[in-house]
Amino acid sequence: MVLSRDIDSATYAAIGDRGGFYPIVLVHLDWPGGAIRVHSGTAALSWGGESWAGVGRFGDISLPGETQGLAAQDASLSLLGLGEDLDNYLGDDIRDADGAVYFGAVTEAGGSTLIGEPFEVFVGTIDAMRDVVEAADGGLTRGVRLTLSPGPSQRSSSGVYQSFENQTAAYPGDTAGRLVMQAAAEGQRLRWPA
Repeated sequence: MVLSRDIDSATYAAIGDRGGFYPIVLVHLDWPGGAIRVHSGTAALSWGGESWAGVGRFGDISLPGETQGLAAQDASLSLLGLGEDLDNYLGDDIRDADGAVYFGAVTEAGGSTLIGEPFEVFVGTIDAMRDVVEAADGGLTRGVRLTLSPGPSQRSSSGVYQSFENQTAAYPGDTAGRLVMQAAAEGQRLRWPA
């Protein structure tokens, strides 16, 4: 299996367990009044020196697929079951606030004990916020839906090019990069058939 992310070894082992694993999604939003940190479990969880609230079945997330294409796709985040206090947040100027989505594994379904470290699966900025009302348990429930537009990349990290300096920093003593230092410039030259 080829990885496109830097995944903690314990998290990788949990995900690769043939008996199955318990996934968890964590969302961080840089809200104007203070950061919002929630996760898909039900109990509070501590990670990165911060407390993350569990939203369980009241939260919903839709991430774009990781395929190559010309157009970047948005992510959608929803939180239902909110009361009248939602009105206090709808007027906040959240456009272009940072957001990040992380994926990890926990020890039990809906749990809050992490196995290894979660890893980033989407980064972007809040593009839109909508007040939503949906049917639930014979009545109506109110919530909020956010759209996250991708930042520089929908993957956790990427590189546009590889340089000799990058190569020697990652692999001291390796001289492979020096042989291709001007490869991009050479490739840009127009060459007619001889």
